[in-house]
Amino acid sequence: VAFNPRLVARDQLPKSYDDLLLPKWKGKLGMDESEYIMFGSLLEIMGREKGLAYMRRLAQQDLNLRSGHSLLTQLLLGGEFPLYIDGFGSNIEQVKAQSAPIDWIGLEPVIVSLYPFGMAVNAPHPNSARLLVDFLLSKEGQEIGRSVAKIPARADVDAPFPRLTKGLKLFTVPASVAERYGEIVKEF
Repeated sequence: VAFNPRLVARDQLPKSYDDLLLPKWKGKLGMDESEYIMFGSLLEIMGREKGLAYMRRLAQQDLNLRSGHSLLTQLLLGGEFPLYIDGFGSNIEQVKAQSAPIDWIGLEPVIVSLYPFGMAVNAPHPNSARLLVDFLLSKEGQEIGRSVAKIPARADVDAPFPRLTKGLKLFTVPASVAERYGEIVKEF
């Protein structure tokens, strides 16, 4: 959850997903209008029925729905709403590093999207594809990813913003969300 510290004090921030349902947040939450990954992950975390009930209650909070995480970050900075509930931690940290009035807290479990890559079964140049995969997983390749604020997969490459991973209970988006993506989009 990203927040504008000029609009909300740290001690007033939600401490759980359920806290987002409190009346004081009605009309004060920004969210991407197509946040299917969060939706699918919350269904996995809470269980289908409880997750659907939660999302229905969240929808009753008069969410400020917009398209695009960059836009939502700018609207948060501009004071349109005090909380942006599905912000990307690395993006928030980058903006914060430029002295912008923004910070974030992790509601646990913190939903983490992985950016997997692979090689096509019938790749026209399979050896080139293998070399690319090897490079992307190498220390040098992971350092390049780190330079654009991506969290590295290697333990010997530090995260660009250690706060994104240290001391947090992380929930990696499961393959079941990807497998049911079309269904999740329709349901959302």
